[in-house]
Amino acid sequence: MTPVPLQWMNDFLLDYNIGHVLLLGFVLSSVAVLPLQSRKLFALNAGLFGVILALAPISASGFQWRLLGIVLIVLAPLLYLTSDE
Repeated sequence: MTPVPLQWMNDFLLDYNIGHVLLLGFVLSSVAVLPLQSRKLFALNAGLFGVILALAPISASGFQWRLLGIVLIVLAPLLYLTSDE
């Protein structure tokens, strides 16, 4: 059995960086929190991903992901404080 070349997977993955992976993780975890209907939990999730995005190295991701992290860090406490629960 001859090994299958994985060049197609390499070409696909080279277009993405750690910022894309973290954004996908944030979206998926936000969708997982929605059935709980808790704005506080959503705010904690947004704050956690904001810190992770802000601390990610710029060399592995772009500067726009750091800006998204800062925005999430600013918005997360506002969401937490304005929640009713």
